Amino acid sequence: MSVRKEQEYLLQQAGLRQLQNGTIDRREFLTRSLVAGLGLAGVGAIAKSGIGPAFAADRPLTPTFYQWIQDLHPGIPAVNAKFPGINYQIAPVEGFGIERFVAEAKNGESTWDVYVGQTPFVEMSAFVKADVIEPWDKYIPKDVIDDIIPSIREECTIDGKLCGWPFLLDVIGAGWHSGLTGKAGVA
Repeated sequence: MSVRKEQEYLLQQAGLRQLQNGTIDRREFLTRSLVAGLGLAGVGAIAKSGIGPAFAADRPLTPTFYQWIQDLHPGIPAVNAKFPGINYQIAPVEGFGIERFVAEAKNGESTWDVYVGQTPFVEMSAFVKADVIEPWDKYIPKDVIDDIIPSIREECTIDGKLCGWPFLLDVIGAGWHSGLTGKAGVA
């Protein structure tokens, strides 16, 4: 992902927030979007001048999930309702585009706190390359990490660091729960 694409995205999103807040009109929004889309360094510098106030300084805890997770676990919204102040989001990754996440993180302005459902070979690799994530290693006891099935641990490991946390119960539980596999006819 290019720096230019990240900058374009940040500018477009900042303009959209300003439009939604009523601080700019549609004409200004379209002008800024065009400037960001062109990616012209000289013109882009002018358009960036108002980006700071567009980002919220304080916000609630924001976990971000892929849509497929909610589709598999439709009770998530009911659980979220029991925790006021949580800003549950569905990841905006149409076409597997993660530019927004990388751009925001590199800019120090992430709109998410926890990102659930990522894959190590797409998102995690991009996050590691952009130096915008911290590995789990110093937060998880070594014996817990050592208990992860080696092939699963390897998939979540980048450059010797555990960068993704596997869905241990989903994958292993579904694979070994005789009641589920029996009902599915694969026991």
